Amino acid sequence: MVHQASDLVGQTLSGRYRIDSELGEGGMGAVYLATDLELHGRRVVLKFPHAENLDDPAFRLRFRDEIGSLAKLDHPHILNIHDAGEHEGRPFAVVQFAGGGDLRDRIEEREQTPAEVLAWLPAIASALDFVSQSGFCHRDVKPANIFFDEAGHPILSDFGIATILQASPESGDVTFGDRTAIGMFVGSPKYCPPEALRRELSPAYDQYSLAVSVYQCLSGQLPVGGETSMDVLFAKNNEAPRNIRELVPALPERAAAAIMRALSRERSERFASCREFADEFAAGLGGAEGRSGSPSRADGLWWIGAAGLSLALVAGLWLVRGRVESSLPVSPRTPGPLVVTTLHQVELGSTPDEFRDAIGLCRLAVPDCDASWFASETERKTVLAPYALDLHEVSVEEFTEFVELAGYVTTAEQRGSGFHQFVEVEGLDWRHPAPGHGAAIPGLPVVQVSYFDAEAFCEQAGMRLPTEDEWEHAAKGDARRVFPWGDRWEPDRVVWGADDIGVVEVVDSRPEGESALGHRHLAGNVAEWTSTVSSGDRIIKGGSWQEMNPAQLRSAARAAESPEYASSEVGFRCVFDSPQPD
Repeated sequence: MVHQASDLVGQTLSGRYRIDSELGEGGMGAVYLATDLELHGRRVVLKFPHAENLDDPAFRLRFRDEIGSLAKLDHPHILNIHDAGEHEGRPFAVVQFAGGGDLRDRIEEREQTPAEVLAWLPAIASALDFVSQSGFCHRDVKPANIFFDEAGHPILSDFGIATILQASPESGDVTFGDRTAIGMFVGSPKYCPPEALRRELSPAYDQYSLAVSVYQCLSGQLPVGGETSMDVLFAKNNEAPRNIRELVPALPERAAAAIMRALSRERSERFASCREFADEFAAGLGGAEGRSGSPSRADGLWWIGAAGLSLALVAGLWLVRGRVESSLPVSPRTPGPLVVTTLHQVELGSTPDEFRDAIGLCRLAVPDCDASWFASETERKTVLAPYALDLHEVSVEEFTEFVELAGYVTTAEQRGSGFHQFVEVEGLDWRHPAPGHGAAIPGLPVVQVSYFDAEAFCEQAGMRLPTEDEWEHAAKGDARRVFPWGDRWEPDRVVWGADDIGVVEVVDSRPEGESALGHRHLAGNVAEWTSTVSSGDRIIKGGSWQEMNPAQLRSAARAAESPEYASSEVGFRCVFDSPQPD
């Protein structure tokens, strides 16, 4: 039976996936937007192959390969596969919903600036290198397959033609697992490299396609043209691509040279990796100066996260993290009061009324406030085990003791830079938290610490980082306070809305803004890491001294950042697991 869109929309598949609408059709099949009824209404995408193709064994294998490829590639910037199922004999895949559109849409609206390219290029380059190191070649890198999630993170998609990097030495044919594709070209001729005609797969294959995508972003054109697909492929083998500076004269020469090198007809002349290409492009733009197009947290968009992060941050997975020897003594530390004393069901997130009020509060400060900014504050019930949360953020002197005891080196120290107001600055770390402010001041909360640094500190203290649910419950209490102190926005109770880190206060200040149990600065001062994972990032709670949008200081508000992120506005506190009474 061939399903029409109207047949599936409204149905619930596998008892949990309610199909809401059809997103479109492609060469492989139909794609639907659905709601996962078992996971708090999470939006997902269901991919169905065309029913008429299922009689073809090769097509079934190709669809199976797409699901298998995605499942194996666990990377924060590669589309996640959540599940797979079958409906009336028709298989489907359940994949991550990327609600921020794709790069093709952005190019169609207008040509992109170099800063906008740097907002996604490092992450996608890192993902492609990971694909290569995993033994795959994507084979279809193009703007339509570079998505963005609702938080602005770039995501590499569509592994429907991803291929194991194996070739028969006798025939040169490409091997698909236990099958061989003889004389077959698969991919997008506009974006594939010259060697595609010869079916030569290597990491340089995807690098070329990535460079074509960058070229098109900046110029609105392709480096090589032709009337038909075969014309384009033959032209790539016989003609040098047009120098991008002829189309974009303002592009710095070094950045243009990086693009043209990645577009070399000979794959041996390209960069050793996609990451190296991205680094050279960024260096050609002058490093941090190329990122001036990043979103501003002063515009009330701080929670959007990694879309404007630097190369070292977004693709910073290569960093060697500092580690604490397990034989070190545990520093004495007094946990805060028990927030939960026995297994306890709590209500979190935002109710419809709270959601409406959040938008209203946001629009008082940000006229173009968008309701989608708060869409992830899912109303939910959960059960928490006994725990005690620190009464305040970890201070500079507490972190100093930890560093001296463990000989620990933080992420920012290893990288040689930290972030201040969304700009990467050399020399910033927990000892030197912001430009022009000298050494860190005892009593203030420690900042310029990554998720990994915070995790190491808490482990050494015999504690751990709180989950998002624990942190939020400590702020809300059972009364579900909108802010730690109550339901009304009262700006004098919180450190916020500042242009300079000099306003940050000592960790035990502002008793007027504390929670029901006496926790200080759960709103403002510094935002705080939690252990909760979201698409490879970690959830951050509480807002910071820099936040200009009071709606982001509510207890339900949430942000997501790369675990490598170290900034002048992010700190942390720890939680202690209390044994449940007999």
